[in-house]
Amino acid sequence: MFIKNIKSLKFDLSLLITSICFAFIVLTLQTNFAAGKTKAKLEDICWIFQHQPNWKRSAYKASNRWKIPVNILMATIYQESRFRSNVKAKTSSAYGFAQAVDSIWAQYKKSRHIPHANRRNFNDSIDFIGWYFDKVIKRYKVSPHNTQQLYLYYQLGLYHRHAPVSSKKIASKVAHLATQYRKQLDQC
Repeated sequence: MFIKNIKSLKFDLSLLITSICFAFIVLTLQTNFAAGKTKAKLEDICWIFQHQPNWKRSAYKASNRWKIPVNILMATIYQESRFRSNVKAKTSSAYGFAQAVDSIWAQYKKSRHIPHANRRNFNDSIDFIGWYFDKVIKRYKVSPHNTQQLYLYYQLGLYHRHAPVSSKKIASKVAHLATQYRKQLDQC
């Protein structure tokens, strides 16, 4: 009887392990599908603005203030945080929608006289990106439509001299998304 119980226990344990593995595989497939679906939606600026009308107002407000096209501001946020407010960098103090580091964020708050600006606030973050791009444009005479150059300075800092190939590839992706967003904005 004892041996029979052990065999039954082994069978039950085997069934349990198989069930757990199956559930894990199903969950993984669902998660990957959801992630792909979300990515596609976040690459659709019309969908974003339809579901986040306050973001649309903030984006156009920042665009008008800093004379930077909405599509470039939004492509930058996509690249930096995928529109997530609580993202924190592992190797720096970069945080929030704009992934702004502490020192530059402090400069922004001081120069804009916004002591309570918050990196988790979309309005503050998109205004920060416009402010930063405005600094790049004034200092280096970069066109406000040159997404790739603007993003390189955003990613590497105002004083970078040579951009690594990996940074150029990322900047190229941001420029491609900005172009896609611009075309979508004509349709929505």
